[in-house]
Amino acid sequence: MLSGLYKIGSRLMFEAQRQEHIAQNLAGTGVSGFKGVHLSARTFQRQLDEQGQTTYGVDIAEPMVDFAQGGLNRTGRALDFSLSGPGFFQVQNADGTTFLTRNGGFSLSPTGTLVTSEGHTVLGKGGPIRLDLTDDATKLEVTEQGEILVPAKGDGGMRSVGTLDLGTVEQPDSLVRISASYFLPAPEQTVSPAPGARVANGYQEQSNTSPVREMAAMIQSLREFESAQRMIKILTELSQDENQKLA
Repeated sequence: MLSGLYKIGSRLMFEAQRQEHIAQNLAGTGVSGFKGVHLSARTFQRQLDEQGQTTYGVDIAEPMVDFAQGGLNRTGRALDFSLSGPGFFQVQNADGTTFLTRNGGFSLSPTGTLVTSEGHTVLGKGGPIRLDLTDDATKLEVTEQGEILVPAKGDGGMRSVGTLDLGTVEQPDSLVRISASYFLPAPEQTVSPAPGARVANGYQEQSNTSPVREMAAMIQSLREFESAQRMIKILTELSQDENQKLA
């Protein structure tokens, strides 16, 4: 009976952790490029099966970020960028730390530098990407490989202002999430070029989480939590009855 209480208690801990991540996923459904986090109930059950009936408790599953591609939403805004395929935009904050993100909702700083909504500098292969203050950003174009073009003055052609520095890592699961949109490579990870990534502008990648799916998962988790609470109550009452009989 004690073993059963420990295992059911572990189930409560699992579902509480699961609900936290479901809530985060719900909050991220409106964030461009957001990647959901999931815990597998089957992982929990598999640990139960592997440990059998002789051990106390079950390890809580580690949260895993789902890096699946989100849908592309057409915005028509020239400074909105999307990625198709594996890879990330590389951006840099004020202290020089480089982050990885799939959120391509960019804008221009007062000096013409391409930046994120938080003000992080978008990195090109030769450093920050800067437009002249006289460039018409509304007519900006980008190639699939990430080269950014603006109308050249006078001749009707296009002028290159830089190429986005797209990066990828082996084992994305090891990336450290620091916010809804940004990831930091782990100390042992090396960021390498992402030749499989394709860039488009006028689009943004949507979150890969679904409000309907997450709400259904939340309801299921709450039911599992309530079921485990009832089982603990029943086992506690049985234990009290046995103790009374022994007394």
